[in-house]
Amino acid sequence: MQIVPFPAPEPASLLLAKSGIVGLAGVLHRKVNNIRAEACASEYNDVSGLSTPIGQEIDMKRALVVCFVLVLAAIVPAFGNACGSNPSDPACAPSFNLTWHVQGSAQIHVAQGSAAAWQGSYWLISLTPQAATGYSFSGGQVASNSGDPFLTYSFGVTNVTNSQPLIFNYDWTTPLSSTFPIYAAQDNFSDRLQYTGSSSGQISVAPYPDSSYPDSFLQNSYVNGVLIPSFSLGTGCTATLGIPCSSVGPYLLSESYNQSGTGTLEIKGQFIVSFAPSVSDQKGTYGIQGQTELYPVPEPGTLALVGAGFVGLAGVLRRKINL
Repeated sequence: MQIVPFPAPEPASLLLAKSGIVGLAGVLHRKVNNIRAEACASEYNDVSGLSTPIGQEIDMKRALVVCFVLVLAAIVPAFGNACGSNPSDPACAPSFNLTWHVQGSAQIHVAQGSAAAWQGSYWLISLTPQAATGYSFSGGQVASNSGDPFLTYSFGVTNVTNSQPLIFNYDWTTPLSSTFPIYAAQDNFSDRLQYTGSSSGQISVAPYPDSSYPDSFLQNSYVNGVLIPSFSLGTGCTATLGIPCSSVGPYLLSESYNQSGTGTLEIKGQFIVSFAPSVSDQKGTYGIQGQTELYPVPEPGTLALVGAGFVGLAGVLRRKINL
């Protein structure tokens, strides 16, 4: 079974907005410096009030500076976070931990992956397939972007036999470095279990909670270590010959979600793949994939601040400065 990740979102609109803001900031910076120089020079003219033409000019220039400060007050935080402004920095790549073992065995198998590689708009890690007696780990992928926050994954296991029920636990993490607070979230999840053994048997997948993985769902999403309850998905299912199953999905949920734009985004879970007792020649395959995406938008106060600054700038610049 080949499992592929959900398509990675493009942060093109955010980058375009940033480039426009940077260009505007550069122009305004030069204009404000000229204004400051002229205002300082005007002091030698001994201007005692703002009713004279020179005083009115200085008043306009001061208004321009105030408007410019308003805009910068809303914009500057967007450039204060390294992963938010440069998600391709290696420090912004995702990390993962995926292990599995035969139930009752002390031998732990650890998934291996390629070095994280930046793909132009997201990070990608490819998990290496591994073979063992009685089953094969078919590999998978992990992808993320910390500045336009999302985290997605996929992996699978094939040719599992009834002599080896397998317990998997996984933990995917990416830095969360949005330039604005989070106001919405979306969760994707799907899985598929298929039985290919004798007609009297079956294969099942189910959450396997313990002290390390207390969640009773196949997939669980966290922001800064806090569970998003509605994003806990998958209670398992049982497949028989010719009748595959999915525990839930393909599943898509979007909701309002208020959260700081910095920290960590994490998806994790633990589950067991097992068979009917006392039935020989049972086998099957299982694949799972999911994604959690966060949507940052400027808060109303920020939007109002930017709007006030631009309205003021437009009025002053229209009359006094030829951009």
